[in-house]
Amino acid sequence: MLSNQISVFLVLFLVGTMTLTYHISSQDANAFSHCDEQPGPFVNLSGCDLTDKNFINADFTNADLKGVNLKDVNLANANFKGADLSNADMSGAILSNANLKRTNLSNTILTNAQLSNADLSDANLTKADLSGAILSVAKFSNAILIGADLSFADLTGASLKGTDLSGADLSNSVLVAVDFTNSKLENTDFREANLAGAILTGVNLRGADLTGADVSGAELTGVNLENTTIRNANLKGAIFKLAKMSGATFEDVSLANANLSGADLSGADFTGVNMQNAILKNVDLSDAKLEGVKLSGSDLSGANLQRVNFLNANLRGADLTGADLSGAILKNIDLSRANLQGVQLLGINISGADLSNADMSNADLTNANLSGANLSGIILKDAIVKNVNFSNADLSNADMSNADLSGSSFVGVSMENSILRGANLEGADLSNVDLTTVDFETDDLKGANTDGTKLPERGFFFFRELIAFFQSLFGWS
Repeated sequence: MLSNQISVFLVLFLVGTMTLTYHISSQDANAFSHCDEQPGPFVNLSGCDLTDKNFINADFTNADLKGVNLKDVNLANANFKGADLSNADMSGAILSNANLKRTNLSNTILTNAQLSNADLSDANLTKADLSGAILSVAKFSNAILIGADLSFADLTGASLKGTDLSGADLSNSVLVAVDFTNSKLENTDFREANLAGAILTGVNLRGADLTGADVSGAELTGVNLENTTIRNANLKGAIFKLAKMSGATFEDVSLANANLSGADLSGADFTGVNMQNAILKNVDLSDAKLEGVKLSGSDLSGANLQRVNFLNANLRGADLTGADLSGAILKNIDLSRANLQGVQLLGINISGADLSNADMSNADLTNANLSGANLSGIILKDAIVKNVNFSNADLSNADMSNADLSGSSFVGVSMENSILRGANLEGADLSNVDLTTVDFETDDLKGANTDGTKLPERGFFFFRELIAFFQSLFGWS
């Protein structure tokens, strides 16, 4: 009796198992039966493996392609407008000239895919993997690429206007001549990327990483780089007009020939940076660090240079016309041949600096310290040089005609062949100075301390005037 019951139970168990297996198999078969459907608008091919297909010129408008496998498939010129391709595998696929407008490509794998000239406008590519993809001349206008991986991708000439690339990885990518106008680039990774000639007008790059990037010749007018650190980057010839860069740090970068006109660089750190021939007209560099910076040939006219640290900087041949240098540190600076007409240098310490052949006409150096400075050939015509310390400086061949030198100290100064005609030397200390070759009038020394001063031999002024008369009469040079 018991054995019969067991036998019946076993039979029923086997029948049930076979029925369940059949039912599951039927469900599996039905689950993928839609995978045989042909491409067309609104088609559902979600989860299908289509790797053996060829979909050149196919129409997948508004199709459901979630999780589809299209790895290495040829999809050139295909139309995916409005389709859902989220979580799909399209690695290595050919999508050149494809229409991917308004598609959902979030979390989609597109590694090494070919998307040259594809249209991805308004597409959602959040956290998509496009590493190594070819995206030259592709259109991404207003696309969402938050957290997307575009490392090692080639986007030469692509348009990314208005895209959201916040937190995206663009490291080692080729971004030559890419248009990023009005894009969101906060915290974007641009390490070692090639951004030569790129357009980044008005973008916010706060928190972006540009370490080792090539940004030469790029357009960054109005860009926001406040408190951003840029290391080992090439910024040669880049345009940073009206940029916001206060508090930024530049380490081992080149800004040679860059245009930073009107930029806010207050408090920025440019220590050791190459800024030769840069255009810095009307910039705000107040409280900035420029120790050892190379600014030779640069244009700093009208710049706010208050309290700037220029220690050991090279500004040879720079134009500082109308610049405000009040409170700046200029010790041991090279300003040879610089244009410093009309600059404000009140109370400045320029001791040991090289100002040879610099033009400081109409400058105000009241209470400045120029002790030990190289001032040979300097032009101080009509300058205000009151109470200045010139001790042990070299003023040979200097032109100080009509300058106000009252109260200044010239102790130990070399003034060979310099010009003091019309200068105000009242209260100046010229003790023991050799003036035998200096061009001045006797009245110019009125009120000055000339104890031990070497003056020209008697009759010197008479013969000089006589020579000047004949020169003017006969046109002698």
